[in-house]
Amino acid sequence: MSEGLLQEILQELKGMRTELTDVKSEMVNVKNEMTVVKSEMADMRSEMTGMKTEMTNVKSELGSLNQRVGSLEAGQQKLAMKIENEVIDKIRALFDDREMQNHRLDRIDVKLENIIVDLSYLVTKVSRLEKVAK
Repeated sequence: MSEGLLQEILQELKGMRTELTDVKSEMVNVKNEMTVVKSEMADMRSEMTGMKTEMTNVKSELGSLNQRVGSLEAGQQKLAMKIENEVIDKIRALFDDREMQNHRLDRIDVKLENIIVDLSYLVTKVSRLEKVAK
């Protein structure tokens, strides 16, 4: 073989060695990047686990709120029934009592008018008697 050919092969091998070194370097970079990606994925998994826990807590609190709203609605219905049954009956009783008082006042007014008429008659009669007595 000729020396030129050997030089060419040597140059070719050196070029391949350089390329192989570059490939190894790139492989190390890719490996490092994959390690970073794995780490980020682990962080994301951890965050997702935290989010799942928070969602569970939110669901639990929402259930608790629904129970409290249900209790408030039940209390409101009880209060409405109490108002309907007790307060309305008391208002009716007050209205009936007022009607009775108005009726009583009407009778008193009639009696008072009769007394006024009788008093007017008596005043007139006394006045005439006084005139006759003089």
